[in-house]
Amino acid sequence: GQFVKPGVLRWQKWPDVELPASYLVRGADDETAFEGAVVRQIVVAGDPIVPENLIRPGDRGFLAAVLDPDMRAISVPVNEASSNAGLIFPGDRVDLILTQSVSEAGELATARRVSETVLEDVRVIAMGRSLHTEPDEEQSSNPIRTVTLEVSPQSAEVVALVTELGKLSLSLRSIATSGVPATAATEPREVTWDSDVSRVLESSGRASSKFKVMRGSKVQEMQTTEGEEE
Repeated sequence: GQFVKPGVLRWQKWPDVELPASYLVRGADDETAFEGAVVRQIVVAGDPIVPENLIRPGDRGFLAAVLDPDMRAISVPVNEASSNAGLIFPGDRVDLILTQSVSEAGELATARRVSETVLEDVRVIAMGRSLHTEPDEEQSSNPIRTVTLEVSPQSAEVVALVTELGKLSLSLRSIATSGVPATAATEPREVTWDSDVSRVLESSGRASSKFKVMRGSKVQEMQTTEGEEE
């Protein structure tokens, strides 16, 4: 299920014996031709690579070979900005962030914006139609409109739902992060409100109400802000 990236293959000396036709020979074969392919059988370090070990983009069953057992592939809509300006590639791991508008109840109801991480440590399978692990002409010339992610069956339902709720963004994780199959949140997660990042919204977003104070023949109109004490 792992992608073949530049530098992971190397030539090694072999006994001077007759070789099977499936073995790759230096000078006759180019190891870079397998970059972007996916390993579909376990290969131990030092074992010879044969074409049967790998499956390349465009081959039938490529996407199914990429997926880990019991995992699913699902695509989500993105744009260049929300997909890290084309700097995310297949094989990278990301967090999926949802940003949406929420209307508050009440007479002075206003729409507020909130973002939350709905899935963590998700493996990217494809960017648009590109399954390559390095930049290619297709990805650089065509804007990315979809990203295909590898998720669990439960998380696939979560992704299908959040695509209807608001805007999705990808947050690239460090290569040092250990890969753990992404699962849907089982506990409440921290969310970020618009007022958490903007002092203007923090001061203007609080609900207020007006009332009149009558002292004898004098009437004075006053206003309170939610959270104030008298």
